Amino acid sequence: MQRQLCRSRKDVSDLYGTITPAGVRTILQRLDIDSSDVFTDLGSGIGNVVLQVHANTLVRKARGIEFLKGRHAEAVQHLNDFQQRYSSDSKRDINFVNGDITKEDYSDSTIIFADSVAWYPTLMESVQRRCEANSGLKYLITYRPLNEGTGMRFLGEITDVKMDFQRKGVKFNVYSNVPGAKLRAAVNMESIAK
Repeated sequence: MQRQLCRSRKDVSDLYGTITPAGVRTILQRLDIDSSDVFTDLGSGIGNVVLQVHANTLVRKARGIEFLKGRHAEAVQHLNDFQQRYSSDSKRDINFVNGDITKEDYSDSTIIFADSVAWYPTLMESVQRRCEANSGLKYLITYRPLNEGTGMRFLGEITDVKMDFQRKGVKFNVYSNVPGAKLRAAVNMESIAK
């Protein structure tokens, strides 16, 4: 018998919410990212987060892993459109994988994003175990908190992350396996605009 890790394909596709570009910016402003980092979006959907991270940071590699074929196909199309419109540094990699995040290898990741709102506890536990085993994981950013007793260090919350399904922002929990990793101070964009 196979464990159910997520809602059914139909339920999941109806439940998906998308983090907005402003929401991605809110998260990126709180992270120390450099050209050695490898970013992975678990459940990357249509690829918007991966493309924005690739375009707006120095990450060496940006990867998205999506289980649903239709959403993966949209991400690949968005990547093709992006590559036709913008030039890219050949030393930096961006790709999308149609696969199961409990089976795909993303152990080289230093930053993992998981918009885990639709995940069942068994899927969250599987991802937690894999992240705990990655000693080079600088940031795990997840909608759902990890189980108590995790070996990962809790760095804090990133709040007011804008999603397309909610008027006010939501919070993401951030964990790390890397000693000295920390979140940057929150930037109040409203006070800067005044």
